Amino acid sequence: MRVAEAAAPTLDGSSPSRLQCQCRFDLWSFARGGRLVYVYVYVYVYV
Repeated sequence: MRVAEAAAPTLDGSSPSRLQCQCRFDLWSFARGGRLVYVYVYVYVYV
């Protein structure tokens, strides 16, 4: 879900760099599993 949401604004061309970073962080958090919420909050605040 988060990936789709991040992909929507990326297509617009508003801030592909920020969106890309968020997507990457999301995937990393998913891989970790334990820090999923921690990374999600960090990215949310960063964005």
